[in-house]
This record gives sequence, C-alpha cells and structure tokens, in this order.
Amino acid sequence: MEAVERDDVISVRMNADPPALVCLLGPPKVVGLEIDRTFPQKGYQLLALVARARDHQITRREAAGLLWDNISEDKSLNNLRQLIRRVRKAQQGIGILIEADLHNIRLGPDKFKIDLHQMTNGQPSSIIEFYKGDLLTGVRDTTELYQDWLRFERTLLRERFFSATTETLMEMTRFGRANKAEIDTLATRMLAVEQDREESYRTLIDAYGRAGYFEEAARRYHNLVEMLRTVYGTEPLAETKAVVRRVLSGRHAIQGIDPVLRITPPVSPPRVAFLTPRWLGADEGAQGFLKAFIEDVANELARYRTFVMLAPHSSFQIAHDSGMPSDNTLLRADYTVSGLLKPNGVLSLRMVSSSEQEIVWAGDFKTSIQHIVGCFGQLTTMIASTVADGIEKEFARNIRSTTNYSAYSNYLNGQRFMQDCTLSNLRRARKSFRATATEDSTFAPAHARIAQTLYQEWLMTGAEDPLVLREARASADYAVDVDANCGVAQWMSGVISLYQRDFSSCEHHFAAAEILSPNAPDLMVQYGDALSHLGEPNKGMERFQTALDLNPLPPEHYWWVGASIAFNQRDYQRAIDYCHKIDNDESVVRILTSAHALNGDTDEARSYAHRLRELYPNITAANLIKLPPDRNDENVKIFVEGLRMAGIR
Repeated sequence: MEAVERDDVISVRMNADPPALVCLLGPPKVVGLEIDRTFPQKGYQLLALVARARDHQITRREAAGLLWDNISEDKSLNNLRQLIRRVRKAQQGIGILIEADLHNIRLGPDKFKIDLHQMTNGQPSSIIEFYKGDLLTGVRDTTELYQDWLRFERTLLRERFFSATTETLMEMTRFGRANKAEIDTLATRMLAVEQDREESYRTLIDAYGRAGYFEEAARRYHNLVEMLRTVYGTEPLAETKAVVRRVLSGRHAIQGIDPVLRITPPVSPPRVAFLTPRWLGADEGAQGFLKAFIEDVANELARYRTFVMLAPHSSFQIAHDSGMPSDNTLLRADYTVSGLLKPNGVLSLRMVSSSEQEIVWAGDFKTSIQHIVGCFGQLTTMIASTVADGIEKEFARNIRSTTNYSAYSNYLNGQRFMQDCTLSNLRRARKSFRATATEDSTFAPAHARIAQTLYQEWLMTGAEDPLVLREARASADYAVDVDANCGVAQWMSGVISLYQRDFSSCEHHFAAAEILSPNAPDLMVQYGDALSHLGEPNKGMERFQTALDLNPLPPEHYWWVGASIAFNQRDYQRAIDYCHKIDNDESVVRILTSAHALNGDTDEARSYAHRLRELYPNITAANLIKLPPDRNDENVKIFVEGLRMAGIR
C-alpha cells in the first residue's frame, strides 16, 4: 500500500490485489477489506457525497458542513482532514479512490471501483447490476442536512433503477419474444426494491404480455389486485386496467405443426402465364375485381409442382392478342391463359400453346360475380389437369378454398387493397380478411393475410409494438394449424419468426412453404431474404434470381431485397445497382450509404449520409441496426462500419 500525505494533495491509494469493491448501494461495505480493519461510517458518507456531486467534485467546506453541521467550521474541516486519512489507513487494495487539495475533494482515477459511480455512469444493464438497494441503507450518525440530501438522492437513484428496468424490459420484448426466466429475474429485483409500487406491476404485466406469457401477465395482475386490496383497500388505477385489457386481448392458444414431407418437383416444368383479362362493358371497379380473382387463381396454382405459374404482376403487363403475347421473350411462357367475362355473365377462358400458337384448352363458365366463387375449385382443377396432363389430379381436387360467396368476395377485396401498400389500405385489407375469417374460419389464406397486414403495419409504424407482431405470428400460425398445406400460411409464419429472432422456426416454415408452393415468386423473394439474414446469402441470391425468372417485371420491393442480399454477399456494387432500379430510393438510403462507403465511393456515401440525416434527424448507427434480424453479427458490424465511414456515428 502506497500512502501520499501532503497538505495540498491527500490521496487514498489501494493495492490491486485482492480485488475489492466499495458498495454504497444497499448496506455500505467494502468487498475485500481485511477482516481486522474497519471502514469509517463517515467515510461512506463522504464517498457518496463526492460520487453524486457535479463533475464528481465537492468543496471541503460543503462536505464538512453536511457531515458535521453542529460544530464550528474550523472543527468540521479538521474532522474532514482526519476522516480522509482514516479512510486511507482503513482500506487495502483498490487504487486511488479520492483526491483532495486545499479547497476541493474529487473522485480519483479508480472511481470505477465504487458501485455508485458505476451505476450512475453506465448503461441500463449497469444500473440494474449495481443497484442493490437504497443509497447507504441503514447508515447512522448523520446530520439533519445529510439526511435531507440522502432522501433526495435515494429518490433519484430509485427512479433511475426503475427507468432502467423498464427500458430493459421494453428492449428484451421488442420483437414479441423473450426468455421468461430473464423477465422473472427483473421482476424479482423490481418488487424487492418496492413491493407495493403499482407502476412496477404495470410494467411487468406489459412485458409478459409483449413476450406472449399471457398467463403470467394475468397472475401478476391478480397479485397486484390482492396487494392493493389488502394493504391500501383500493383497486388498480384505470391506466393499469387499460394495459391489462390491451395485453390480454392478444391471448392466443396456437398448436405447433410438424414439418411436411418433401416431394421432389419434376425437371423443367412448363411455364404458364395469365394474361390481362377483360370484362366487357364493366366499370373500373369490376375490372379490378376480375383481376383480383385471376391473381388469386394464379396464387393457388403456384402450389403445383408439375408446372411453373408466372406472377400476374409481370404477365398482366404484357400486351396480347386473344392470348397470344406480342412479345414472349421476357416471360418465356409455354402456355398462356386469357379470360373474357361477357355481358351475359359467361366467363370464357382459353389456354394457348406458345410454341404451337394454338388453343389447347378452352372453357366457358356461367360466372356472374356470385358464380366466380362457385366455379373457383372447378376452374383451378381443370386448368391444373390440362396443363399437368392429369398429374396430381387427386391433389388438385383437394385444394382448399372457401365456397362462401360473401367470404370470398371480402377476401378478393382485401387482396385489391394490398396492391397499394399504404397504412390505410393495409387496415382496409385487414378488415376485409377478418370478415372472410369470421364467415369461414377454416379458410387459411384469410388468416395468413391478416398476419401479413399486421406484420407490414408493424414495420411501417416503427416496429415498436411487439403485441402487433405477436398477433401477426398468432394469426399466421393459426392459418398453419387450419391448413398445414397452405403455402402462404407457412410463408408468413416464416417471415414473422425471422423478425422475432426465432430462427429455427423461420427455417422450418420457409422450407415447408417452398415445398408447398415451389413456384411462387413472392415466396422466393422472402425466402431469399430470410436465408441471407440466416447467414446463407448465396442461397438467398439463388432464390432471388428464381423469383426474377418467374416475375421478370417485379414490384419495387424485390430490388430492395436483392440489394440487401447482395450487401450480405459483400457485392456492394451489385447492391447499389439493385437500389438504383427503385424509382423512389428513400427506402434504401441506408443500404446506399453503407454500400457506397464500403465500395470506396466516399463522396457518394457522404451525400447519401446527408440525405439519411434529413430523412431521420438525430439518427445514429445504433438506431439503424436494431431492426435487421441477422443471425450473423458480422453482417451488422460491416453495415455499421460502412455507415460510420460515411459519417453516421
């Protein structure tokens, strides 16, 4: 132990071995203090004063006045000088805790050995770790002035602890998943500090609900009700009841589904494309209804493994003459299907062979709007049977769809609303899908689309409410429970699992979805994105290229996904090129900023960083990496490095 005894500098120096920690939170003590030494009680009080002072510095006069307020100033200053020396002699083995000159006392360079300093200068995790109770619990021999100061500081520190635990619980349950044991640990800590604090119960109820532990949330509310009735003769506040209603309204009981068996698809299946249908004499709304119906037929046909169904988003953009494309070089369709709804209510469909340029199948259906639903199963079965030459006829007959006109009409209306993905349209779509699910609870696609609208709304509103994400997961999993052979249900369960960081479930659901709908381009894009986040960007790019092959004129979100996958492949120029295919690049400014920086385009990177700050004032690199659900931390580190190179800190 080294001592420094000068009138102008008095330091407390401790050896580094054995390790020690000065505990001021809870009953004061020094961990590692030799058993035959005692630490002066006033010494703890002095350390607390200095640790909580502004800039960790206090004048001698102020410290002496708080520690000894009933004696003369000269005597209190002399007592202070002796106290500092006693602290030095009493301790062993930490370092320089405090320093003093003729006027001031301040924390020394080894202040990190004091738990109070660690708590008040650390992250929420440090606050929770070091807060073991009220400051100087059980301390005696204090002046009235010191007691007033202590009461005020205890209140501030306690609120800081509760604020840190609340923030931690919010972050833990951000994506609707958390380890229950970790929440239980924080619950024990919070209630040990103040067992009758209603705000703590409210925070815990919310946390358990956000993570899906609804029974535990209900139990905690019951405990709160009993405590308030017993101790205070009151009931919970309206704010607490509102939280309970919101949390418990999200309760769902979902049963897991076993993986489906793999079936090997045939080699080089023929490519089939629906071309733009016509509805003679109909208004724009009726035309839109027919297009939505044909799109849904195409989506159902994507289940088949005997042919490839091209995405209507692309095929509807191709000009044609009665089913013969003006230019088939882009689609490369082997067969095209075109439709015409005549004024007498007859839907006329025909399939044309692109190579032979002849009609290979045609059919007329008595199809008013009401009859579209009735012929849906027949329509999909007949097309599948003709194209596949009878293969999988049994499977085709078992395609599940609703035969309720009103339910299916609502479902198609929901599909139409989702074509323009604004927040208001998402909510309109969800209303339509819920109407379908209410009328036909066994129609799995409706539940899956409800999940999709919730998931997309969660993203568009800042990804802050995990209950929305949990509700989306519950709807998707319910759709799987209703019909495990519904590809869109497996797909949406996979997407939502990914953002919940439930990577094993994500892999399972996407694998099942690909088996069920091997030729659905939208699924391929999402699966490619998921594989990239799961650490397999090369496989992800393969799925993305397959999606482009099936949907060669894709919606813009395809390019955003492709850019993300290319970025994880470290192909920054390719990521940039994909981003430039988007008319409004606001959604990919973050990728462009980091990719240009990592690609060596310094000026471009700084220009995009400037745009990023304009779009998101006060944005930081830490804010930007919270949402991407990468299993591989290296992807996140590289992305952040690019942002920092561009000037985003």
